[in-house]
Amino acid sequence: MKKFVLAALVALCMVLPTFATASWKHGDNESAYSYKSAVIYRILETKDAYVVKYAKAGLAIGQVVVPKQWLKDRPCQLNVRFLPRQLTPYITVIKKDGSFYKVVLNIPEDKNDHIWGVLKYGSKISAEGVESVELEE
Repeated sequence: MKKFVLAALVALCMVLPTFATASWKHGDNESAYSYKSAVIYRILETKDAYVVKYAKAGLAIGQVVVPKQWLKDRPCQLNVRFLPRQLTPYITVIKKDGSFYKVVLNIPEDKNDHIWGVLKYGSKISAEGVESVELEE
């Protein structure tokens, strides 16, 4: 008898959470914001933009151009947060209702860090016309 009661109690504890999640449809646990983050390998600086090389799925490397003007615009579309040297730098792209909202660069402040670089003179990368940033998979 004790084994039966114990087995029924264990079965009830395992089945009960499935009903709890299915009945939670209040809508207050949903957000208009979503985000995607990636590890940064390198940041190349130009006079008007940051060229960010980041990790994609597998061994691939992606690249995005982030205009420096976004730091001055209101509402601000670029946030730069400085990390301690021990932490891995990363980029976060935030979307609001499925469209681009903001970029957050979490990077070391020290420009002598290995992650920082300067784009080669004569490169054809420009921040003109950049209106959003998408991180590819």
